[in-house]
Amino acid sequence: MNPTFTVVIPCYNQAHWLPEAVDSALAQSPAPQVIVVDDGSTDATAEVASRYGGRISLIRQANAGLSAARNAGILAATGDYLVFLDSDDALRPDYLERAASALAEVPGADILHGRVDVVDLEGNVVASFGGAELGADPFGRLIAGNDGPPNTWIVRRSFLARVGLFDPSLRSCEDWDMWLRCAAAGARIHTDPRIVAVYRDVPGSMSKQVERMWQTERQVLRRHRSARGRLRDWRTAARTMRFRARSYRAFLARQARAGGFRSVLGVLARNPDLALAILRGPGKA
Repeated sequence: MNPTFTVVIPCYNQAHWLPEAVDSALAQSPAPQVIVVDDGSTDATAEVASRYGGRISLIRQANAGLSAARNAGILAATGDYLVFLDSDDALRPDYLERAASALAEVPGADILHGRVDVVDLEGNVVASFGGAELGADPFGRLIAGNDGPPNTWIVRRSFLARVGLFDPSLRSCEDWDMWLRCAAAGARIHTDPRIVAVYRDVPGSMSKQVERMWQTERQVLRRHRSARGRLRDWRTAARTMRFRARSYRAFLARQARAGGFRSVLGVLARNPDLALAILRGPGKA
């Protein structure tokens, strides 16, 4: 029996990007169920989604955040496998064709993992990443860092009965938390770099918000580093945060040089653990 797919598209005030995301989902073969969740938008999101008529399902709710919007889509989904497509991103035309082919080769897979093309605002590819082979210990690999945005992961819907929905308490990194939970629960993860998604590099996007990302990355690692009771997971988590501190140090330095010195001081004052990690340097825990 051929697998069926549901593409869940949460949207909050991104009506201008939404058509590209929806069109990329509707262009797929096999044809998926497409669910757009309007998370309390104040722009034309509902109007844009309504233009598709019965070709999509539209859920409207009061603003509750990205995780809650995805969860609403999950609960309305009927597909065997779920694709989580943010409203400013897209899928390559053969995305689900490749996914169906991969599942024919590995029918027991709980999760498929592909790669992503990063595009600028004009749609030009500026980078490509993800699709790393997670090996025999996917949890140990993932605690070292997330490997691609949500639309590079395709999850068997029934597997979520083991791990639950996305955590609405997380202000970001909710997808990383989900993949770690799946890996800890024994998910069979198959990587296929032929499955290609599109991630749009939008100025001011959640991944650019240093303070929020630092806080939630620490929260996720603290939650999972003891899951298996292994010292090596603690060590990996510590290395991960040192690496993140270095990347944020570079970002904050560029921001300070561009005239945002007071803003940088504010971030460090509110997050003394980040300031301490930066001062300690790369070689110390």
